[in-house]
Amino acid sequence: LQFIHKLDFTYILILFMLIGWSRGLVFLQYEGPLYKYIDEEIYVLGEIADFPQQHEHRDIYIVKTEKISYEGREHAVSTKMRLTVYREPDRLDENTYIKNPYVRGDKIVFKGKVEKPAGKRNPKGFDYELYLKNRGIYNIMAINYNEIEPYSTSDRPKIKLLQSMAIWMDKTIDQYVIGNGGSLLKSMILGQRWEIPSDIRDSFSKTGTAHILAISGLHVGFIMAGIDFLLRRFYLRRTIIFAIQSTMLTIYCLLIGAPPSAVRATIMAIIYLGGYALNRPEDRANSLAFTAFLILFIKPGKLFDIGFQLSFAAVAGITLLYSRIRYVLYFVPRDIGDMLTVIAAAQLGVAPLIIYHYNIISPISIVANLFFVPMAGLVVQLGFILFLFALILPPLAKLIGIAISYLSFIFMEGTCILESIPLSSINIISPPVFLIICYYILLWMM
Repeated sequence: LQFIHKLDFTYILILFMLIGWSRGLVFLQYEGPLYKYIDEEIYVLGEIADFPQQHEHRDIYIVKTEKISYEGREHAVSTKMRLTVYREPDRLDENTYIKNPYVRGDKIVFKGKVEKPAGKRNPKGFDYELYLKNRGIYNIMAINYNEIEPYSTSDRPKIKLLQSMAIWMDKTIDQYVIGNGGSLLKSMILGQRWEIPSDIRDSFSKTGTAHILAISGLHVGFIMAGIDFLLRRFYLRRTIIFAIQSTMLTIYCLLIGAPPSAVRATIMAIIYLGGYALNRPEDRANSLAFTAFLILFIKPGKLFDIGFQLSFAAVAGITLLYSRIRYVLYFVPRDIGDMLTVIAAAQLGVAPLIIYHYNIISPISIVANLFFVPMAGLVVQLGFILFLFALILPPLAKLIGIAISYLSFIFMEGTCILESIPLSSINIISPPVFLIICYYILLWMM
């Protein structure tokens, strides 16, 4: 009987591997609906599907196309395209392009040459094509500012509810939070990492706290804790609390564009909340494996996404090592010990991947996270309180905005100070993939 069970498991494992291989093959070979128009100039009608990225001399838009026109013929085409609009500051008056001329939800018309993103140029190089393909983007286009215009306002689309919510949150942060504090809050709540200056991003990376800037399980946990705190004041049944929390987390995940780390965290949070509502224990390893399978089945290319790898490696480290590390740190007070254990386990989980991809190790990362993770939780929760009071009591929202600005200043200056400490980060060569695999096997066997 035991032999039969092992045989069944082997067949199931082979089946999953075949499914993964076939899905991955289809995903990697698909070139999108505009592959016939590569290097051809076309007219495009589309809707801006994400927050624009504004840089010094260019704006970047993710456009969901509706129609294209080629050689006088129109075709209905639904796909995503990355559009770069170059502007010429010397030819524009000082009031032009202070902010992006178009926002999320706007319809625009533009013409340009369809291009295929560049792939990997060396064995360890960045695969830009796969990076965009993982986000459902198969083509790029670069145009000048005079080759784009708004679609006829008489037929202007109604902005969808989630889009309008995201736009309102973005504008609220601009209104109440000053300086780089607004950029930090947008990164931590809306996923707009490009808003943060590059030198500050580098400081977070070198101190091992870059994960705070990306929406992940840490942020979803902060949000879940806030929702749970409010709902328990009403003495609701567990199933009702589960339904409300799951709905709110799903809406939030969709609102920010469903990045891989947020999707993973949302699915695992819902599984955890469901088990708690039904009074059943949660198996974190099974939950993590199921979440990974679900995401990879839908988008197999995520396996090669650095964010996906780090997100799952961190949770795997916590799942496998938490009890062992906590046993070693038995003498540390409960709250500090629990936090220190989670940080250390997560760092051990992601260390080989960070060294492989970024050639850097941060000895100071555990200390930095011990200080800045609680501060990040406070900033995130104050951010959502800001949105609430911006609706019902704007004067108090101004005070909360000032508090977020000062906390963010301390946060960012603190990372810069830690970065300046000698040996806070050490450059190191990438280890062989074989050693990384052995490391994780050893981790699993511990």
